[in-house]
Amino acid sequence: MKHSARLFFILAAILAVPSIATSAVPTAKKDKAAEPAAEVSSAPHQYNSDASLSFGMPISITVVATSSNEGAARSALSSAVGRALSFDREFFSEGGAESQINALQHGQSLTLSQDGFDFISRSVKLATLTGGWFDITTPSQKNMFQKKDWRRVSLDENAKTISFKSDGMAVDLKKIAPGFVADIVMDELAKQGFTNAMVEVGPVHRNSGRDIFTPWNIQIGFGEKNGDGNAYRAYRYNISNVAAATVSPDGLGKGLVDPLSKKPVADNSIRSITILAADAMTATAFALAAYTVGPKFGLQYVEAHPETRGIMVDMGGNLLASRGLNVVAAPEREDAPQASAAGGPNDLRQREREENAEK
Repeated sequence: MKHSARLFFILAAILAVPSIATSAVPTAKKDKAAEPAAEVSSAPHQYNSDASLSFGMPISITVVATSSNEGAARSALSSAVGRALSFDREFFSEGGAESQINALQHGQSLTLSQDGFDFISRSVKLATLTGGWFDITTPSQKNMFQKKDWRRVSLDENAKTISFKSDGMAVDLKKIAPGFVADIVMDELAKQGFTNAMVEVGPVHRNSGRDIFTPWNIQIGFGEKNGDGNAYRAYRYNISNVAAATVSPDGLGKGLVDPLSKKPVADNSIRSITILAADAMTATAFALAAYTVGPKFGLQYVEAHPETRGIMVDMGGNLLASRGLNVVAAPEREDAPQASAAGGPNDLRQREREENAEK
């Protein structure tokens, strides 16, 4: 599996031994007037842009460029923000694509933009890859799961349309959207020629290349919070060309529904779980899935999917990691049938029989 092997090599090569950190340290700004002109022109600088999605999720984008390339850097930032906000308006503005999709009945379809179609298409593929532990279709009542299932979403790649195979379908897209936004921002920056860049969309992070002097880093807190909201104990990991997504009870885990029990996922079982993957959408989908699977089998679930690595913080503040990450080793765990790569929250063969019976 070439993709998995590539990701494993990246993670093994760049994940450094973590150091204890108290809080993120801002990059010091140099006095340009005190520097020789040639040095100022060739020295790398950070250029930033901030925005917010319509449902309140903040976006922070950073590119590294020389001062002589500042104009191009700011133009690239503007293009990336514009693309992100255009996607956001398409789906999440009042009367946007999400609400239009949820109004579709069997036999009706909706035409999407290229980014919009890619978003839905990738979401459906990730639902398949996670075995249904991540699913953009909203949960249905227990024993009625066949009414709402990602495999009942129909996509026409040529026409860029979405339709449903049955009535009563709906989608919930806000939890996976930060991953897609991070990916299209990085795609836009790459098109503009910037290979040293970083984007954060709420708890989702993706980067390429390096910061000014060091690799980019993510910080994972595992202690209580002090008065200013910073974790007083945290691990900082240097990473390059990797995406990370964190799900916590007060973040993306809030209001999450277990596709197996059809009940809300407990908010007192895991402090957080962070997933690393090659792209932000994959990291986000697997973070949502592993958080839903729960503390007992969550890391085994991650290990069953070679394209991902995971770090879990349990309710005691202990860090546990999937194999291949350089943190405190996870204890031996009993086998978990539902953590199998071929498994899922429901009997998929039963679903298939029910669908075939309806034809």
